[in-house]
Amino acid sequence: MADEKVSHANLFAALAAFQAEVPVVAKANSADVRTKTGGNYRYTYATLGDVARVVYPILGRHGLSFLCLIERDEAGLTLKGILAHETSQMQQAVFPVFGNTPQEIGSALTYGRRYLLGCLTGVVTDDDDDGQAAQNAHRATQGRPWAQSRPEPHPEPASPPQPPAGVDFDGLLARAALETSKSALRELWSEAGSAGAPRDVLDQITELAAHCETEPAPEPVSERSEWVDAETGEPVVAQ
Repeated sequence: MADEKVSHANLFAALAAFQAEVPVVAKANSADVRTKTGGNYRYTYATLGDVARVVYPILGRHGLSFLCLIERDEAGLTLKGILAHETSQMQQAVFPVFGNTPQEIGSALTYGRRYLLGCLTGVVTDDDDDGQAAQNAHRATQGRPWAQSRPEPHPEPASPPQPPAGVDFDGLLARAALETSKSALRELWSEAGSAGAPRDVLDQITELAAHCETEPAPEPVSERSEWVDAETGEPVVAQ
């Protein structure tokens, strides 16, 4: 019998059988649309109810079901459509929801449900008045994050690293330029690194050390010892 349930091994086998059986959905409604230039045109369409009355029984016969979930976060609203099979396999699609008023949002949800149903099952439908209202709402949406779709992220421009506040690296470089000892420059390099100096400051100190003379020789120790006589105050030299 045509109404008997048919089992299929997976979602795609069930969907293929559904698409082979589903009939053309009659478009019993019409709408007149006025254009911006003052003209108008008429089109016919099938409502969500018209489509559901034809499609849902056939989906169920092949172990398929369709549902929608509204999701909301700080960026806006979306409608998630799910086509599920009795084997727990499923396919999903997402539709953005626009609108400033409850009526606009409700219209967008109705249009989104029918749009997702067509996308996930392959049933073809024409635009209806809900689609037109949703399109108008999309153009009119301004300044309401809860009613807008998620904006595309824009990376923040990279800013050059700033030296830590209160550290005078120019003064530190001036001290380094006066040094003639590699060990003193090494100490300045460590000091700058601990203070969070930028790479170019450390490189300049390293360059100064590379051109620095070798460590100065220690002062020669005199062969004579010299001290002051405690009574006379005269220097006394010991041979």
